[in-house]
Formats: sequence, structure tokens, C-alpha cells
Amino acid sequence: MCCVGDEDQSIYGWRGAQLKNILNFENDFNGAKIIRLEQNYRSSGNILNAASSLISENKERIGKKLWTSDPSGETVDVVNLENDEMEAVFVADQIKKLVEKGINLSKVAILTRASFQFKDIEDRFIRENLKYKVVGGLRFYERSEIKDALAFFRLLINSQDNLAFERIINIPKRGIGAVFIKNLYKFSTEKKMSLYESLKLFVNSGKIQKSVEKNINNFLVIFKRHKEMLGSENHSDVAGSLLDDIGYTEMLQNEKTIESEGRLENLKKLVVDIKNRRSLDEFLEEVSLLTENVNQKDIQDKTSLMTLHSAKGLEFDYVFLPGWEEGIFPNQRNIDEYGNKGLEEERRLAYVGITRARKKLFISFVNFRKQYNYNLYRSIPSRFVSELPKKSCNLIFEKNTLKSDRKAFKILSNNHFSIGDFVLHSEFGKGKVLGINGKKLQIKFESNSGIVNIFSDFVTKSNVS
Repeated sequence: MCCVGDEDQSIYGWRGAQLKNILNFENDFNGAKIIRLEQNYRSSGNILNAASSLISENKERIGKKLWTSDPSGETVDVVNLENDEMEAVFVADQIKKLVEKGINLSKVAILTRASFQFKDIEDRFIRENLKYKVVGGLRFYERSEIKDALAFFRLLINSQDNLAFERIINIPKRGIGAVFIKNLYKFSTEKKMSLYESLKLFVNSGKIQKSVEKNINNFLVIFKRHKEMLGSENHSDVAGSLLDDIGYTEMLQNEKTIESEGRLENLKKLVVDIKNRRSLDEFLEEVSLLTENVNQKDIQDKTSLMTLHSAKGLEFDYVFLPGWEEGIFPNQRNIDEYGNKGLEEERRLAYVGITRARKKLFISFVNFRKQYNYNLYRSIPSRFVSELPKKSCNLIFEKNTLKSDRKAFKILSNNHFSIGDFVLHSEFGKGKVLGINGKKLQIKFESNSGIVNIFSDFVTKSNVS
């Protein structure tokens, strides 16, 4: 019997994959011989060094050291940018430079931890007329939850929009069927009114069930309230509130699946971006302009945009890995639910991403990222960035990033800390180390009354006590 596998690429624990099956193989089958296939024929030396350095932090592995007879190649670019929009601009600009060099877009891929990260990149690509395809999924604006949300918003600002009304009148379920819609259409035609405007009169006609009547009246009350709110409250808050009050958010939450979690993240991203427009009307007009002329079905030369899970088994000459920040990658939910096992699977996912690249790899993280119901939140570089080897990486700070972040960030920092040490942080200032758990420090900062847990890579020792 011969079994082939790579424990460092086991990334489907959430689907029931058991890493222990390969780790325990020698114990389960006495006399089994392990043959390590360590020569890599895909990636350059620097890319392999980055992958090996990162995955060596995992404890649950058989272990191997990849090598190649090819040259070291270009260094891995690790790029710090100010925010998520600037990250999308950076990726697009780099790809345009590749195109100018005659590189075919089919040799380029952008791999993200989650699909909600697609939106900024897709918007930028559409504006720059860069051709792309979403692998293993739909484009952002083609996703059902996005189409539903946009229909809710269109109806909110335009009660004459019958197409929007038809899409969402029975989402979530209100007991409305095809016969109801047919009769409502007939009624609205007779009254020379839109479907939305005629709905209240139709409900009061006494021709429908009491349970359906109650659901529709609730629908009308919610829409009326939010139409009034548009005149006095922030349009992004109104949009988010509408999805909550109408029951759409709860509907997805109740599904409790991996897919529904992704759909909720997509909705959050949509609502956040509304805040950057002057009005909901302006946002919907911009979305319409972005999507109306997007038809790339017959074009073969496209950049591939996909999640890291979809990328397994694929390879590209040029790979971009955006969003390397704590909470996003590694995914915080995975760590919260599965602890160190979850963290190690996240690291294996990063390893898979790195080893998709043949010639050039770009990794990026930002200082500020938009979050649901907030303008921006300050992000912390992923711990995975600090696990990359300095000799194989080129750390780049774009001109618009904060100087303080340059001082606070070091790849593979050599600082060693002890309890009682005084440290400095770019944002929190001076503090004292109270506890140490691996690379995580418990610090009492002078500017903060509580104890903060923070990774050692993001503080430096202070010579002043």
C-alpha cells in the first residue's frame, strides 16, 4: 500500500478532514516508511524559503524542508498600505505594470482569505478596465445576497421600482406566492400605481389571509419608517438598519452555515462602502455604472480572483495575497472556535497561498480597514508576516503609511522579552510586560487602565523604566 499526502496542505478541517490520519499513519501501520518529496519544481528559492519559514511554526506536522535547483529569484514583496482601498489600487497598479511588460493576465492570481475582500479589488479592476474572473464563485455584485440588498435599497429610494419590489417582497418568507403577485399586478394596473404603492390598498381589500396581511403591514411600516429616516439619519446606518429590521440579516444568521457567514460578511462590506458616498442614491447609481457594461465571457486573458481554499492545486507566475491582518488572516473565528488547531490550519492555508506562486509573490497588509457600522478600524499586521524570513523578503512601506508603523514593525524581530521589561508601542505608548505566553505579551500600558494582549513583534524594548 502506498499513500501520498502533505500534512502542510490540510486546509479542510471545517469539512471534516482529519489531520491526525496522516500524522498517525506510522503508528497505525507498523513498519511504514516515509519518503519525503522535498524538491520543488514550481517556485523560486525565495518563495520556498518564505513558505518553509512560515510553516515551521506549526507543531502538528511530520516536517520537511522544501528546496529547488532553480535560482533564488525575486524577493517576496511584503507591502504595508494605509487602507483597503489603497491596497486595491496597489494590486491594480502592479498588475498594469505586468501587462506593460507583456505578461498575460491568465498568469496572475489574487488569493484572499474570504470572499468579502473581493469588492474593493473588483471595483478597482472595473474602473481600470482590467479583465478578471472569480474562480469558484460569483462576482461580488452577482451574489444573491448583494442583489437582494440592492433591491431593498432601490425600492427604499424609488417606490416605482417594480423589479426591485418583485425580488424582495417575499424575502424573508411572508407567505406570498405567484397568485398573490399576479393579482397584485392586475390591481396595480387598474389603479395606475406601482406595485409598492398599490400594496397597502390591496391588503385592505380583504382578499388575503390574515397572516399574510399582518406580514405585509409590518413590511410597509418598516419601509415607511426607513424612508423617513433617510431625511435625517446617515444613509449607511439606514441601509444597515433596513436589512436588520426587515429580517434579512436574521434570516442569514439562522442558516448557521459557512456559506451564510460569508454572505453576512459580504453584506457588511456593502453597507460599509455606502458610508463613503454622499447618498444612497449616489451609491446605487455608481453600482449601476460599474456593472452595466461588465461582459467578459469571451475574454480568455483574465486575472484570477479567488479564495485561498479555491486555489489549492493551482499555480500562477505572479500571486497577490492581500489582507494579511489579525482577525482576517488568521481568521479570528477559526481561532476562537478551535484554538491552536484552528491557528495551525490558518497557517497551513497561508502556506498553500505562498506556494501557488512560481516567480513573484506580493503580500500586503493595511493600517486601517473599514468595518461594519464604523468608518475605519486600526488593524494589526498578521502574525504570519512576522514569521517570514527577512533574507527572502523585501518590506515596503508606501509613502502614505504612518511613520510610526515603520518603527513598530520588523520581520522576524529579534527582541526577547522578560516579565518586568518596559516596552514601547506605536499607538499605546509605554508599558510594562506582566506576562508572556509564547509570542504574546500581557502588557499594562501607562495610557490604558487595562491589560492588553499583544504580539511581541509589535513592541520594542524601552531603555527607560
